Amino acid sequence: MNNPVSITGSVDPATHLVLPMLLLLSARLDPKLVIPLSFFALVPDFDSVIGVHRATLHNLFVVAAVPIIFIVWAKLKDDRFVLPGLIVLFYLMSHIVLDLSGVALLYPVIPEAFYLRPSLGFHTEPSLRFDFSVEYGLEELEQSSDYLFISNLGFAYLFLLVLLGIVFRKEAFAFLCSAKNWAVENIRKFLRRPPDAQ
Repeated sequence: MNNPVSITGSVDPATHLVLPMLLLLSARLDPKLVIPLSFFALVPDFDSVIGVHRATLHNLFVVAAVPIIFIVWAKLKDDRFVLPGLIVLFYLMSHIVLDLSGVALLYPVIPEAFYLRPSLGFHTEPSLRFDFSVEYGLEELEQSSDYLFISNLGFAYLFLLVLLGIVFRKEAFAFLCSAKNWAVENIRKFLRRPPDAQ
């Protein structure tokens, strides 16, 4: 059999969550920002509940505009919130990139889904060769009531995260303790601010 293996379809929430978080942590960004903000990597999938999946919250108008408005506001009011805004933008955009097998990027202006499907084939017979192709274009947005929660790849990412937590358990515990203390301290500071400073 000479057919290459093809993996298509939806990316599960575990992959949406763990992959960009590991990229940001490998870039040595502050884990106190990266880990709590990772929730934003899942936000676009809420459109399966409140609108048209892969359209309502998967389009550039929502995904880019909301964090950019927040970043501009933060730049004008308080520079400390610029980096969190950029991290949120990264999480939201990573979701769109991972879902490029069919996303309505310009919804509701253009309701069709843009797709980008790269393919890398590996063949061993009759000789060793690689085939690379990219298929792209617009197609009708497919709606499905089926939703993959965790795929094999998602389990692999979660397993990797658990292994990292076990191997670096002392560091992970110290991080969790310092994150809790940091959160409590900042909440107390915020609550003590005079109303005009908020």
